Amino acid sequence: MKGDVLPIIFFAVVFGIGISYIKDSKDQSLAKSGETLLNVVNAAAETMYKIVGGIMQYAPIGVFFLISHVFAQQGAKAVGPLLMVTLSEYVGLALHVVLVYGGLLTLYKLSFKKFLKGANEAMVTAFVTRSSNGTLPVTMRCGEENLGIPRSISAFTLPLGATINMDGTAIYLGVCAMFIGYATNQPLSFNQMLTVV
Repeated sequence: MKGDVLPIIFFAVVFGIGISYIKDSKDQSLAKSGETLLNVVNAAAETMYKIVGGIMQYAPIGVFFLISHVFAQQGAKAVGPLLMVTLSEYVGLALHVVLVYGGLLTLYKLSFKKFLKGANEAMVTAFVTRSSNGTLPVTMRCGEENLGIPRSISAFTLPLGATINMDGTAIYLGVCAMFIGYATNQPLSFNQMLTVV
């Protein structure tokens, strides 16, 4: 498997629509089967959230040892360039949160402060684990409990967003492209930077 997630999402959407039709069938035995299948799918989803949540509790320990290994091999000379890339990435992410999320929240007359407070735990978990899918159980809990998103909406939109909404990855790739250009003494022109962005 190459990690192609979009076909899985497409199949999941079609499968979910199929379950919905069966569940709402006029034939009572078929409707009962659809309800049972929906309960099985919900139980499987909750099980996966618990498993991923348990794994993510220990992810920071793994990250610590991976970083320790790099610095043990490279020494202090790895700090400067890594610090510049990291700082550039964080500035880009902060601008993205303020401009895009802030803009959307303002457009829909929602409180930016309330959003940040409600999504704080999910953002910190995503920051530490660097995984949208790994953060999904925390994100769903924050969305439902802190921000009041109905389960019927969060159960569809948040997994979909964690899979196809890769804004942070796009920012990271842009920063890396510019960093590699400077590291290889081939800095990008302004037009090339605009193309990357």
